[in-house]
Amino acid sequence: MDAQQKLDRLTDLLKLDPGNVALRRDCVDAALQSKRFDLALEMADTGLTQTPMDDALRFSKSNALIGRGEYHAAAAVLSELQALHPENSAVAQNLALCEYCIGNFSQARAHLEGLYAAGDRSVGVVRMLVSSCHHLGLMERAVEIADTNKAVGRSDAALAGAYSLLYLDDNRAADAAEFATLSLQGNPRCLDALVTDATLKLASSEIDEATAAFNDILSLQPNNGRAWVGLGSIALLQQDFDEAKRTLTRGLEFMPSHVGSWHLLGWMHFVRNELDDAQKVFERAMELNRNFAETHGALAAIAAIRGETDKAHEMAKVALRLDPDSLAGRFAQSLLAAHSGDQAQAQRLLTDAFGLLAGAGAEKETFKKLMMKSMRGRK
Repeated sequence: MDAQQKLDRLTDLLKLDPGNVALRRDCVDAALQSKRFDLALEMADTGLTQTPMDDALRFSKSNALIGRGEYHAAAAVLSELQALHPENSAVAQNLALCEYCIGNFSQARAHLEGLYAAGDRSVGVVRMLVSSCHHLGLMERAVEIADTNKAVGRSDAALAGAYSLLYLDDNRAADAAEFATLSLQGNPRCLDALVTDATLKLASSEIDEATAAFNDILSLQPNNGRAWVGLGSIALLQQDFDEAKRTLTRGLEFMPSHVGSWHLLGWMHFVRNELDDAQKVFERAMELNRNFAETHGALAAIAAIRGETDKAHEMAKVALRLDPDSLAGRFAQSLLAAHSGDQAQAQRLLTDAFGLLAGAGAEKETFKKLMMKSMRGRK
């Protein structure tokens, strides 16, 4: 007997005995198994009018709401259940799922950390916990969990994809590539892994392959901000500034809090000598995260170009204190070392250093690395 046949049989029995609580629970469970979420919700609500405090029916109702994508409503039901049964791990995991899907990553993490501390290493818990920490910018915690649970990550394509994106943003290319490959072997349409793979292709100067990969992602998910930003990065490297502005702006529509995306837009203005626009963009990045070294370095470079030597020195020092490998901080220092406040000379330095991205030498490679670092800029 398949799930639908079982549901039909149970529903017929329930019509004959509508007050049978156990039978109603079985009917709701069968409806859930058949993904008949509307029917499951209707039957659960009918049962709850008869037995309002039936926890099993309330939990099933929350599952029906989750199936319908009504995460706020499901979370409200689950919160009531958790207050009564704080030890119930299934309630905690589903509540974490609702908060995660809503985008309340801090609340999701709180539930997940409790489950993790209790020893839960299931794929769902590890994946949501790693992703929640990643979204919150808690990179050390996310990487710690991923490193501790690599075997779990290798067992599931979606989790491997989440690991790949995390390791990419943590500048661990080898681990990112390993888990992207594992993920795509299990699910060739895993978006996290596809983004990782496309970004690694860009980092390896496989421009045509990266362009095709980012476009493939957008064919699967048109609102994927990272894919738009990837295409913007390629356009910037190719000096197609109008296209870079269009695609980067599009990416920011979907990732307005992603500091690195603002950086790429800022560098686009920078290499065009649109310093006022560049400064506004980098200041927006600063509002989002004052601890990202590249932002201080970028603003230091702008100050250096303008001959604001003291300001440039101070901001470059902050950048390098936050990250001794800050490319923007080092670039600002090189500008400061090359001139003594002569703005015209500084403008020539800018043109010479970047060659408007036309050359194929060390300057262009340095700028590409700076762009890749910006693409990994954290929220």
